[in-house]
Amino acid sequence: MADGVDFSNSASRETSAEAAGSDFESQLGSMRDFLDDSEDGGTSLGGMVKTQLGLTEAETKYAVSKGLPEKATKTVSTVSQKIAQQAG
Repeated sequence: MADGVDFSNSASRETSAEAAGSDFESQLGSMRDFLDDSEDGGTSLGGMVKTQLGLTEAETKYAVSKGLPEKATKTVSTVSQKIAQQAG
């Protein structure tokens, strides 16, 4: 998701973080639908294990995807504070 995204401006960081949240929400909805659908065996042990593994993967992807723009924002803030201190 973040491949090729320029985090040098706040708009692209916000867009990337929002996209990460939307993607995560969509994945959670798909998992919920799978568990609710008895034809797919969502309530079987195998179905629940599959969903748990999918949830772990989705959570990890979300953490990394939203973490990249958050880290860039934190870096910009830190640099701004240092510049302000030096100009002081």
